Amino acid sequence: MSAARTITRLVAAAGLLLAAGCRTAQPTVATDADLGRLASAARKVFDMGEPARAVPLYRDALARARALDDASAIGAVGASLAACLLDAGAKDEALTAIREARDGLRRAGRPETDAAILEGRIALARGRTDDARAVAASLAALPAPPRPSRAAAALLSAEIALAAKEFHVARAALDTAARLAGPGDPATLLAWIAETRARLHLAADLPAAAADAFEEAAGFRGRASQKAGRVAADLLAAADAREKAGDKAGGADCLYRAARALAGAGRREAARQPLERAAALAGGAPEAAGLRELIAALAAELDTTTPKP
Repeated sequence: MSAARTITRLVAAAGLLLAAGCRTAQPTVATDADLGRLASAARKVFDMGEPARAVPLYRDALARARALDDASAIGAVGASLAACLLDAGAKDEALTAIREARDGLRRAGRPETDAAILEGRIALARGRTDDARAVAASLAALPAPPRPSRAAAALLSAEIALAAKEFHVARAALDTAARLAGPGDPATLLAWIAETRARLHLAADLPAAAADAFEEAAGFRGRASQKAGRVAADLLAAADAREKAGDKAGGADCLYRAARALAGAGRREAARQPLERAAALAGGAPEAAGLRELIAALAAELDTTTPKP
C-alpha cells in the first residue's frame, strides 16, 4: 500500500461510529505525513474504547489540517473530534467542532449526512429538541445517502420523537431504521437501534422487553470495542428494567456483568456499587446460588487488585 493510501485510510473519521451510530465519515485524501501520523494516533486511542483520551490527539490532527487548509481533512477529523467531545460530556465544544466539520465537508464537496446526524444528536444532548428537528429536516435537502446513513437518520427522528413523547412517531421511525439496517452494518448502529427500542418499551411499560433490548445493545457495544462505561450503562439499564419486571435474578445478573465490565477496564471503584446491588438482589433469589458465588469471587478480586491509573 502506498504512503498516500495509508494516510488516506488513517485520516478516515472513526468518531461517528461512536456517537452517531452510523457509518464512518468518508476517507479524506491527505498526503501530509504529519496529518496521517496524528490522525493515526488519535484513531488508535479511539479504537481502544477511550474517546476522552482521543480528544487532545484529534485536536492536534485538526490543527494540522487547519494549517494545511485541507477542507476534507478538517471535515473528517473535526467530526471525529466532535463525537469524542460528546462522549466526554463537552456538549458545547462538540457543537462547535461539528459545525466546523460540516463546513469543511461542504467546501470539499464531500457527503455531510453523517456529520449532520451527529449534529442532531448533539442538539438533543444539549436539550435543544427544536434545533435537532431543524437538523433532521435539513437532511432531506442533502444528496441521498447510503442505506446505513438513512437508517441513522431515521433513528435521529425516533430520538427526537421520544424526547417530545410522540411515541407513535418514534415507533414508526424506529421501524424504518430497523428495515434499513442489516446484520453486517456497524455494531454501533445496531446498538443504537436496540437502545431506542428499549426506551420505547419502557415508555409502553414493558420492562422485560426493554431489558432484553438493553442487553442486546450491550452486546453490540462490546462488539464495537467501545469503552466499558458504555457497555455497563446498557447493562445497568437492563438491570433496572429486570428489577421493575420483578426478575431479581435477572437484575442481579445484569448488575454483576456491568461490574465485571468496569472491573475489567480497571475501574475498580466504579464496579463496587453495581456489585453490591447485585449481591443484594441475588440474596433474595433462591435460583441465583451460582451467581452469588460469582459475585463473591469478583468482590474478593476487587479487594485485592490495584485500580487502573
